[in-house]
Amino acid sequence: MIWRKQDIRFEVMRGEPWQPEELEYKREIRRLLREEAIRDKGTYWYTSPFPTVYRAAKNGTLTIGGQTISFERGDDIVFQCRMTRDMKPELTAPVLVDRLQPTNKSMFCGNMGGAMKGMGGKM
Repeated sequence: MIWRKQDIRFEVMRGEPWQPEELEYKREIRRLLREEAIRDKGTYWYTSPFPTVYRAAKNGTLTIGGQTISFERGDDIVFQCRMTRDMKPELTAPVLVDRLQPTNKSMFCGNMGGAMKGMGGKM
C-alpha cells in the first residue's frame, strides 16, 4: 500500500496537486455516466493509478481544457496520468479514447522508463 501511495504521489501526480484538466476529466466522466453515454467496463487500465476503463454506450464528446474529444459507441475511455502524457506528446488531454485489448500485465508508474526515480524518498 505504501508503494502505491508513493507511486501515485510522485509518478502519477509528479509531486504536484491534481491539475485542473485532470479534475475536469473526472467531472466529464461523471456527467457522461449520469447521461448513460458511458458505462463502467468492469476493468481497469494496466498502469498506476489503475483507473477505471469506461465503454461508450453511444456516440458523444467530452470537453477537457477547452478541447472537445469525440468518441463512438464501443470505444473505451480511460484516464491518462501526467507521466504517460509526458512520454506521449500526442495526448493533449488526460484521456485516451481507443478500442483497448485485454492484457495480463500491470505496472506501477515508478517501474516505467519515464519515472522520476528516487523522488519517493523526498516525502
